[in-house]
Amino acid sequence: MLAAIDLGTNSARLLIGKVENGKVKTVQQHRKITRMGAGIREEGLINRAALDSTASALEEFQQIMVALGVADVTVIATSAARRASNRDELARIVRGIFHRELRVLDGREEARLSYEGAVGTLPRLPGDLVPAVLDIGGGSVEICTKFQEDIQALSFEIGAVRNTETPISDEIMGSLLLPMVEMLEQVRPFTLVGVGGTVTTLAAMDQKLAVYDWKRIHGYRLYRNQVKAMFNLLNSLSLDQRKCLPGLEPGRADIIVAGTGILLFIMDILKTEAITVSEADLLHGALMELNDSN
Repeated sequence: MLAAIDLGTNSARLLIGKVENGKVKTVQQHRKITRMGAGIREEGLINRAALDSTASALEEFQQIMVALGVADVTVIATSAARRASNRDELARIVRGIFHRELRVLDGREEARLSYEGAVGTLPRLPGDLVPAVLDIGGGSVEICTKFQEDIQALSFEIGAVRNTETPISDEIMGSLLLPMVEMLEQVRPFTLVGVGGTVTTLAAMDQKLAVYDWKRIHGYRLYRNQVKAMFNLLNSLSLDQRKCLPGLEPGRADIIVAGTGILLFIMDILKTEAITVSEADLLHGALMELNDSN
């Protein structure tokens, strides 16, 4: 068995699995909210509370991995670590627990791993359209597709945590995301595939899941009118009211409005009516890479 860990802007995630016939067979998944990206725009630092929370999560992950007999692990980090001037401290924590080096992904690497993880696990997509994988994270948004057999990937400095802390206007967001529109104009017709906590949470909310069930999330279709209705509802509720909604993890209640707003904006500018939700993402891509290297 192998493991992959993602240290994201909002949470630390662990995937334990096996790769069989080029596909990841999941054994266990775990997630801890760490808020590693909180306040990072102003300070340029991962704060002490977030580092301590991350270290605690990683120690817990290590215990799980030892109990299951995991043979190897890869530890990756994304937007928050890319921006942090003290990411070496995060790397020391990883090295001390796992005796492995932290791999900080750039935006294109993050997009590519999300693409490889998602596309290889979904059933046939509608109409055999070209998949474009959208990852709405806490600190960045990635889009990845294939054009003439070449991987095309873009990364944008917006995200659910980042836009909650520092909201931006639709005009600015449209300007930032213009390269996404231009890239996908080359590959039409495409179908949008969504990964990351925002889209999986919306899929759970749309189904009013009291208990999260990845089998009901993976491959679920979210339509633009449903996303708009959920955005309007979330925007009308207080934080405490949002925490009570079925399918919405209380720890995500403060950032879900911004995340949903980003998804709705992207669906609007791309003029796409639906997005297929994937539970498989960059963790699955990273696990497949680790398997290839062993």
